[in-house]
Amino acid sequence: MTSPSELSRITRIDSGAGSGFVLVPFIVRNCNIVQRSHTLHQAFMRFSVDHDGELVIFTIKEPLLDSSIAAEVKHELLIICQPEVKALVIDLSRVQLCDTQGLSALLLANRQMNENEGFLILVGVQGQVKSLIDISRLSDKLEIRDTVQDAVQWLSEE
Repeated sequence: MTSPSELSRITRIDSGAGSGFVLVPFIVRNCNIVQRSHTLHQAFMRFSVDHDGELVIFTIKEPLLDSSIAAEVKHELLIICQPEVKALVIDLSRVQLCDTQGLSALLLANRQMNENEGFLILVGVQGQVKSLIDISRLSDKLEIRDTVQDAVQWLSEE
């Protein structure tokens, strides 16, 4: 009997941000292919990115901003937070729960935007997410507005 070997297959997936490809691992045992059990949610989160000149609106479409998606969010935010982006609005209106890893992703974006002399504005912060920001004493360090429109208005006054 041969030992199991692991292969990967490229699988097309669709998300809120468009479509893409992901490697899905398989294990081959005696010529029978068995797909490893994992959800695409763990491999690919749902968010949208809208560019309007020097303004980027990043909307998280998941109810949880936690360790299961924080790495993907950080990766995307590092791509977005470039010197040509003067303002980044992160819409958290659909996020119900956030842990320290999720908060870390937001702080990474804040640091990157500050280094590039840009602005980060959080919108739609509510419930447990607001409590976490308050408990962490970050309310004074993060710019928070109720809606995207409020953030755009605030930016026009700066």
